Amino acid sequence: MVSYSRTKNRPSPIRLINAPKSITIQVNKHQRPISITSANKTSRIIKINEVWEINTEWWRPTAINRRYFRVSTTTNNDLTIFCDLTSDLWYRQKN
Repeated sequence: MVSYSRTKNRPSPIRLINAPKSITIQVNKHQRPISITSANKTSRIIKINEVWEINTEWWRPTAINRRYFRVSTTTNNDLTIFCDLTSDLWYRQKN
């Protein structure tokens, strides 16, 4: 049996799971990514495997408007990256 400690239960701090990381992308004239720089390392994209967009929550003040790319690079096998189309900033989604 566990003794009563007389302390109130508190929820643990909220932390994001699979939070995206900011990256630098070089794009071609068609706005397709051609290289990724993250943590001072640059990788060339050798193949774009998949492209999709998410446009949701348009009725809220901060709508989600992103273009995702599933890519293969020279240093990592596969990565999921996206461009926030509202801010034009790029992120790597942890796989």
